[in-house]
Amino acid sequence: MLKKLVSLLLVVVLLSISSFSFAFANDEKNQNSNAKVIYGKVNPNYPVYPDGTVKIVVEPPIASGTLVPDDNANGTASTIWNITLTIGSYFMKTAGNIIIDIATTVYGLTESHIAKNRGASVYLYHSYTYRYKDANVYHLSLNLWKTLVVEGNREWYRHVLYSFAGTDGSTYTDRRDYTEANGYPPIHIDAAPHYYDENWITQQAEYNYRMGDRITEEYGWR
Repeated sequence: MLKKLVSLLLVVVLLSISSFSFAFANDEKNQNSNAKVIYGKVNPNYPVYPDGTVKIVVEPPIASGTLVPDDNANGTASTIWNITLTIGSYFMKTAGNIIIDIATTVYGLTESHIAKNRGASVYLYHSYTYRYKDANVYHLSLNLWKTLVVEGNREWYRHVLYSFAGTDGSTYTDRRDYTEANGYPPIHIDAAPHYYDENWITQQAEYNYRMGDRITEEYGWR
């Protein structure tokens, strides 16, 4: 009887030791696991990138929202037909060709549908769209990114306000936006010196970081 009791106690002791060892091993494993995990959640403050990492970011385009007036012609269609209208030195076309382009693409008309003995007008404008390319450098000690290089481009887009008379007795008038949203490229780009050179941008950002967070800004219109 005594022998059986001793054996039973021995089994209980061994089971207790095994449970304690398993719990201790699991606790030690948890303590030595990846520091990104805290109570089962990803630690947002854990540094993901090495110190000084450079990341180039192209910001969303920003439209000016305003029109800059350029050239215009107003009078009898036949009188203004061959007058050349310009936007700076970046766009040049006669009033007649501008009217024909609009009549064809917007209304499906041809030159024969335009009453040249009646009035017509063409007003040219341009707007700006700004594009920025940033070089952000990761600061390990602060756990944040700092923008140390900014390259800015300014794009010119054409806008036309027009009116002309059709041989059908109707007056056609509206405005036409020759913008990226409508499938047109800019007529001109004021490009920053290094906007398209990402190797230079990266190297400059690294240099600025070593020099104590200097900031380099280059804009094509300044």
